Amino acid sequence: MKKIFYSVVISASLQINLSAQNFWQPTNGPTIDGAGISSLVINSNDYIFAGTGDGIFRTTDAGDSWYRIITGLTALDIHCIAIDHNNLLFVGTDEGVFLSSNNGNNWVQKNNGLADFYVSSIAVNSSNHVFVSTVDGIFRTTNSGNNWIKTSNGLENVNVYSIKINSLNHIFAGAYEGIYVSTNNGGKWNQVNTGIDGLHVYSVGISKSDVIIVNYYQPYRWPQFGEGIRSSDNGVTWNIFNIDTSWFNIFDCAFDQDDKFFASTSKGLFKSEDFGANWTQINSNYFINPLEFDSNNILFAGSNGVFKSIDSGLSWIEKSEGLFHHAEIRYMAVNADNQIFAGYMQTMFSSTNNGNNWIKCLDNNFEGYLNSLAINSSKYIFAGYSGLLGSGILKSTNTGNSWIDIRDTLFTSDIICVAINSSDKIFAGTFNGIYFSTDNGTTWLFQHIIAGHWISSIAFNSKSYIYATDVSDILMRSMDNGNTWTQLNTELGSTFITSLFIDLNDFIYIGTEDGDIYRSTNEGESWIKRTTAHHVHCFVANSKNYIFAATWGGGVFISTDNGGNWVQNNSGLAEWNVYSLVINSENYLFSGIKYGVYRSTSPTDENNLYSPSNYSLMQNYPNPFNSSTTITYEIPESGLISIKVYDILGREVATLVNEEKPSGSYKMQFTAKGMTSGIYFYQLKAGNYSETRKMILLK
Repeated sequence: MKKIFYSVVISASLQINLSAQNFWQPTNGPTIDGAGISSLVINSNDYIFAGTGDGIFRTTDAGDSWYRIITGLTALDIHCIAIDHNNLLFVGTDEGVFLSSNNGNNWVQKNNGLADFYVSSIAVNSSNHVFVSTVDGIFRTTNSGNNWIKTSNGLENVNVYSIKINSLNHIFAGAYEGIYVSTNNGGKWNQVNTGIDGLHVYSVGISKSDVIIVNYYQPYRWPQFGEGIRSSDNGVTWNIFNIDTSWFNIFDCAFDQDDKFFASTSKGLFKSEDFGANWTQINSNYFINPLEFDSNNILFAGSNGVFKSIDSGLSWIEKSEGLFHHAEIRYMAVNADNQIFAGYMQTMFSSTNNGNNWIKCLDNNFEGYLNSLAINSSKYIFAGYSGLLGSGILKSTNTGNSWIDIRDTLFTSDIICVAINSSDKIFAGTFNGIYFSTDNGTTWLFQHIIAGHWISSIAFNSKSYIYATDVSDILMRSMDNGNTWTQLNTELGSTFITSLFIDLNDFIYIGTEDGDIYRSTNEGESWIKRTTAHHVHCFVANSKNYIFAATWGGGVFISTDNGGNWVQNNSGLAEWNVYSLVINSENYLFSGIKYGVYRSTSPTDENNLYSPSNYSLMQNYPNPFNSSTTITYEIPESGLISIKVYDILGREVATLVNEEKPSGSYKMQFTAKGMTSGIYFYQLKAGNYSETRKMILLK
C-alpha cells in the first residue's frame, strides 16, 4: 500500500488497568418533575413513547403514568423515535441508532454501516425499510438495523433534518438546502422546491391523503409570518400558506383520522380542514414540539411534559405523572458528615446517603444563579450567586433547612467563587478582586491590592498561603493572609485559567481552557505541563492523594503519581462533560453532569480503575471536522496497537499510534495539518482485531 504522509499533530492521554468493573454508577438523582419532550410515537397497542433529553419514557395507560426505560440506552439525548411494522422501536441519538424489540424494556445499539452517529430523523416505509438522516447523509436498513447502507446519491453536501414517506413510498427529505425526493427507495434524490428558492427546511409532514406540509425559513426574508409551503402532487408544485399574520414558528404537524391538519406553533395550536389552505387557531397553549394522535383520535402534545386532548385540541389535560429530568449539576460540596450538596441554577439538593436519596433544600428564593459552594468546619454552607440585580452569598447554619441572603454593599461585581481556609476565613472571588470575612459572613472587607482582577479560583496550602487566579493567565500568591500579593510566573502563555487546586503535598495544579494541566512542586516557583486536550473545570484529591480532574468533553482524568501522568476513567458515566467533583471521607467520588450526580462504584482508594472488556474504535467527534477532531478507542488487554489514517484511495497518510499499550480507554486529538478536504478512514489494529471508521475533513 502506497504511503503518503502529511504533517499531523496528535495529543493522547495515557491509560492504566486495574479492574474490569465500571468506575461510575448513577445516583438516584437529583431529579426535577417534568421533561422537555422532543418526540412522541404511539404503537399499535396505543403505548406512547416520549423521547426527552434524559432518555425514553413509556406509558401504557394513555399518559396516566410514565416510566423511564433506558436499560442498554447509553445515549440519553433522544432526537427522534420511529416504530416499524413489527413494533420494533428505533431511536436516534448523538451516538447513533438504538433498537428495542420489547417495547423499550431493553435497548441495543445498531450502528453497523453508519458513517456518522448524529441521527436527526427516522422514517419507515411500507416494505418495513427504515431510513435515518445523519450529518453524512441518509442511510437505509432492510434487516432491522443489523446493517445500514448509504442512500444519498444526489444529496452530496446536503444537511438533512427531517425525512417523511408517503403512501407511494416516495421519500421526502427536508434539508438546509431545500426539499428533496427519492422515488426509488433512496437510490437517487432530486430537489423539488422549484420556484421557491433559499429554503432552510426544518420539518416535513405528510397527511393521509399525501399532502405535504413543510416548515421552512428563508434567511433573506424578515419577518416571515407563520408561513409554510404545501404540495398535493408529490412535490411537483408548491403553494405558500399563511397560518397567521404575526411572526411565529411552526414546529410540528399531525393529522387526525379524518385527515384534518393540526400544527403546533409558538403561538399555540392551529387547525386546517381544507388540506392546509386555511387555518384557524384553536388553542393558545405553547407546545414546543411533537403532536401525535392515537387510535382513538386522542391528541397528545409534548412540551415540558405531555398534554392530552379528547376534543381535537380545544381543551387539554396534563399527563406528566412520572416524567422527570435530572438536574444539571454545576457545583457540589460535602460536609464533615458526608452530606452532599449539589447546586443547579437557583436550586440546591442534598443527600445524606451517598446519593441514594435526594431532597431539595433551596428552590428559587433568591435573585440570581448559583456559581459556587463552600462549607466550613461548623458545617455552615456558603453559596455564591450572581444575577442581574446584584450578587450575594446565601448562608445556611442548619445543613440547608433555611437560608440567609448575605448581600453586602461591598459586592459591586459578580461573585465567581467562594473558598474557606483552615481558620474558617471566607474568601469571595469576584470580577473585581477578593472580599473576605472572619465572622461567618456578617461583615466583609475588600482587599484593594488586587482590585481589578477577575478572580476565578482561590486555594490554600498547609502554610496558609493564599493562591488566587485571574481568569486570564495570572496566578497570585499571598504569604501574609492577603495583606500583600505577588504575581507568579506560571509559564502559561496566553491561555485562560479555569481551575486551581492544592493537594496534600502542597503541590499546585492549574487547569486551563486549552486542556493543559500545570503542576508546581515548589509553591509556584516553577511548573511542568501535562495535556488532557479538554477544558479543565476542577480538581479534587482522595486520602491517597490521587488527583481527579473534571473536564469538558473528556470526562474525568485521574493521576496516581502526583500529576505526572493522567488517565481517563469514564466507564459507566453517561456524559463526558463534567462540571464538578467532590470526594467524601469514605473516598467515594461524585461527579456532577447534565444527568445529575454519578458516584464511583467503590471507594477510590481501592484498586478499582476501569479496563474495557472489548476492543472498540469510536466515531471521531466532531465529524465532519475542520482541522482538529478527537478519536477514542478502548483495548481490553496489553499489546501492540496501531491506528493509521488512509485517504479514499487507500493510501496511508498518517500514523497516530504504533506502540505497546496497556489495556484501557484512550482519547487523542488529531490535527490534520496540510491535509486537503475530503473523506478519510482511520483504522485500529490489535493482534487479529481490526476496525475502521470514516471521517470527513472540511476546510
